[in-house]
Amino acid sequence: MLPLNSARALVQGNPASLSSLLAQFHPAGGVYTAVARGGDDGQPQIGQIHYVPGERSARLCFLMAREPFDETAACALLENLVIQAGEWGAANVLAAVDEADAVFACLRRVGFAVYC
Repeated sequence: MLPLNSARALVQGNPASLSSLLAQFHPAGGVYTAVARGGDDGQPQIGQIHYVPGERSARLCFLMAREPFDETAACALLENLVIQAGEWGAANVLAAVDEADAVFACLRRVGFAVYC
């Protein structure tokens, strides 16, 4: 998707992990992938959530954003993912993020809170 000679991509989570792949086949679960285009070059930023009906929380599977980080597009992408989780009945969305990553400030901006 991204050209090989492009700037390195910022990836949170692993879109090719076994759990991400198996989530696609979970009969009761919901997987939602969203794409946001930002910046002048319109490079995509991609995110995915997974929700199992009846559970309290949805999970952010991955967030793939191109560097330099476009905070406006990433925030719009995260808001879209959270809205979908709410429509499915999730009370919250969980994400494991390093505080040093650029996406951390964006998560805080759209309302995520740090619990540990």
